[in-house]
Amino acid sequence: MPSVYSDKRAEAGLRFLDPQICVCIPTHRRPAQLERLLASLLEQQDAPSFKVVIVDNDAARSGEPIADKFRGQLSLTYVVEPIRGLARVRNRAVGASDLKYIAFIDDDHCASPGWLASHYRVAIQTGAAAVVGRSMVSFDKEVPDFIKDCGHFNERQYADGETVPWHQATFANCIVRRDALPSTSPFSENFDLTGGEDVDLFYRMIAGGARVVAAAQAVTVSYRPASRANLFWVMRRAFRNGGTIVEICWPSYDWKKKIGASLNAAAFGAASAVKGAWLYPSDRTSAVQHMVIASQEFGKLVRLLGIRVKEYRHHH
Repeated sequence: MPSVYSDKRAEAGLRFLDPQICVCIPTHRRPAQLERLLASLLEQQDAPSFKVVIVDNDAARSGEPIADKFRGQLSLTYVVEPIRGLARVRNRAVGASDLKYIAFIDDDHCASPGWLASHYRVAIQTGAAAVVGRSMVSFDKEVPDFIKDCGHFNERQYADGETVPWHQATFANCIVRRDALPSTSPFSENFDLTGGEDVDLFYRMIAGGARVVAAAQAVTVSYRPASRANLFWVMRRAFRNGGTIVEICWPSYDWKKKIGASLNAAAFGAASAVKGAWLYPSDRTSAVQHMVIASQEFGKLVRLLGIRVKEYRHHH
């Protein structure tokens, strides 16, 4: 029986000649989401020619049957990185890419039809080192409003070509000039199990003079099940984010600045925690917003004690 996507085969044969961009997809035990993402790449409109590299971080190769389904419809390479780690899987993707532009999209995202064309247009127009797209969140129906509106999932909107700071940039939806990366293994494996490898790289690139801008129409949809959108999850992520900030920024602080920043984190965290607890019975949305802030501030303090939240030690 022919593939459900076989009607795209003839079109793909033309679309992927002389590719200009390598679309890199890190994946880990999300075959259904990977299939949805690859199907969305078949629907790209007005995009330059491209090829796809899938790097599976599952030694059991759970993504391979999905990759096989799309061979011939996409110019596709499937690679396995058996050692668990967010940075090392992204580094394998870079190593498997040999084109001028590398686009990254996470396996729980789905690309809008104009996603790649918008990224490429802004990259060419601005000459920026990297272009970051916009991601919309689609929640499972079980996710309550106070989690949806807690602040963690909010994303500032940038206009085409507007400069994006390092802490707002992400490799979940971006395109980067390969020659703008600091090395062929640009992601620090220090962040393999904690996450934050993408903002760390953007921090270093921007500090080195790279320009990172936005592509407002390079839209993806990120799908959030209740298991990744609940009170425990958002507070743990905020806690880890606080530690990431310390790990990236604070090494350059002198001891006085570190003491001041620590005192500010303790005071702001405590105040936010008290306010969150006080508001929780009457205004759960505002309460959780304060609890998220408190978690981030306390995460900074815990990281100073040498404790790292290895959020990705297990399947996530």
